[in-house]
Amino acid sequence: MSVKFEFDNFDESGKIEFNTFDGEDLSEENAIEIDLGKETMAQFAEKSHASDDDDEDDDDELDFHDYCEPYMKFSLGDSNLNVLKEIISTLKDEDWELDRYDWHDHEGKTYEDYRYVDMFPLCEDEDGDVFELVKNLFERANDDNFNYDINEDVLDIQLLRYKEGGQYNWHADYGISMESQRGMTRKLSMSIQISDESSYEGGDLEFIDYCGRHVYLEKHQGAGIVFDSRLPHKANPLKSGERLILIAWAHGPQLR
Repeated sequence: MSVKFEFDNFDESGKIEFNTFDGEDLSEENAIEIDLGKETMAQFAEKSHASDDDDEDDDDELDFHDYCEPYMKFSLGDSNLNVLKEIISTLKDEDWELDRYDWHDHEGKTYEDYRYVDMFPLCEDEDGDVFELVKNLFERANDDNFNYDINEDVLDIQLLRYKEGGQYNWHADYGISMESQRGMTRKLSMSIQISDESSYEGGDLEFIDYCGRHVYLEKHQGAGIVFDSRLPHKANPLKSGERLILIAWAHGPQLR
């Protein structure tokens, strides 16, 4: 399918509208504008700092964002969010593929419905504009936060539908994917909330950062995150309703 997203670096009449934040919405006080030429593509929140307790004004602040918080949250603009919602509205129930299985560990314990979700993979030939959107989001997050060696032309993108009881237990994305080229691995992951938070209960996306802290993605429509694919994370069980999201992975050479 062919759709039209707004890009300031592809279409002078539009822009990618997304804000990034760390735990709370941006305000004029903590927002930093990133100038990408003629247009401003996004606003990023200040990265977290740790100051010397003996001197809060010490200029030698320790920037522990890179050490503890390997993720970047953002908020997708309404125009681009509406395009994703329109794509989902065209899908019939039979278009979704059920991915449901149990997990049995080496001690004999069984985790029922370890993963339980409906999946629809996107194809670059048919959904090229979605791939352009995701590529731009990965590029901005990587340049500003990770500086990983990634091939932005090697992307996997899926739409997911969680229904009551749906979940994906603790896991990490890092590793070879079925769609990736040999010698490439997932390095960055992305999740974008598409459903209205009032349409479901439960289903929180939960992470463990480098400092062992549990982090949750906000649930408002358009809430998104790009994170290190090595982070443990899970989609908690959905208690009721339906949760729709877009997920994606960017690949690069394996770590050595």
